[in-house]
Amino acid sequence: MRRSLAGAILFLLGALSCVRQPEPQPRLAPRSVAQEWLAALTAAQRSALDGHYDDADRTLATFALTHPASPETRECSYWRGVFLLDPANHGMNLPAATTQLAFYLSDSTRALHIGEARILRRLATSLDSVQQSAAALRRATSPDAELTKENQRLKEQLEKTTAELERIKRRLASPRP
Repeated sequence: MRRSLAGAILFLLGALSCVRQPEPQPRLAPRSVAQEWLAALTAAQRSALDGHYDDADRTLATFALTHPASPETRECSYWRGVFLLDPANHGMNLPAATTQLAFYLSDSTRALHIGEARILRRLATSLDSVQQSAAALRRATSPDAELTKENQRLKEQLEKTTAELERIKRRLASPRP
């Protein structure tokens, strides 16, 4: 019995030695800010291409809040400005785009898109000016349209009143039987 017990123990030890221990998973190195920026920019651009401008803006804003001192944060301002200028963006906001681009250009020593940002800021400013002028023109012509409409209504009322007076005159002018 002792031999069978010793044999069983040896058998178990042999079997256990054949069992493979799982290899420890290598620890993933934390992503660098540059890698996170690339991932955030790619996600934001994909969202914008799909028409999800709010998601793109949120992705860039989150990156900027997470890495406030990084040079990539300045790039967030550039791309947010670009997306705010896109006419396909229903939330297109020219003053906000101008603000984002102005912030981007405030330290042009670290800016990658200086020329493009200057051109886009000038375009945004010009387009905003044109839109404000058009709105002012609409407001200025709108009262004229209202006056024209009111004049037409008054003319129609005057014609009805004149017609009624003519009918009364005819009735008064005709002899009574």
